[in-house]
Amino acid sequence: MSHGVRTEQVQVAKQAVWGTMWVFLSFVLGKTLTFVATIILARLLAPEHYGLMGYCLAAMNYLDVLNSFGMGAALISRRDKVEEAANAAFVISIGIGLLLFIGAWLAAPGIARFFKEAEVVDLFRVLAIYLPISALSTVPNAIIKR
Repeated sequence: MSHGVRTEQVQVAKQAVWGTMWVFLSFVLGKTLTFVATIILARLLAPEHYGLMGYCLAAMNYLDVLNSFGMGAALISRRDKVEEAANAAFVISIGIGLLLFIGAWLAAPGIARFFKEAEVVDLFRVLAIYLPISALSTVPNAIIKR
């Protein structure tokens, strides 16, 4: 085995370690921020309002699964023309995020009827802003994981 091949293997190993570290750090930080936000909400909201948040977040979690639309996984597994695919995935992700936001805005009254809580409408509409914002992170997260 030549020295050049060995050096390249070491570089790939270092990149893999750094990538793994960043993905792990992102995961831990995301879970920590979610936990802290939940504690803050539990302290700030009355129990009945906290329940409304639970209803909204249950529906938002479903929409968030649709929001990624597999773009990140497709980009991670892409072998060639990654930059062009990343640009297309970025535009598609934002488009899907905006469509889901509009859909969530229109569906809010139906979701409120489903949960039998009229107050869910405004809260769900505000939380729906998360969908296009989250879509902005799909491609960068996929590139980091790649």
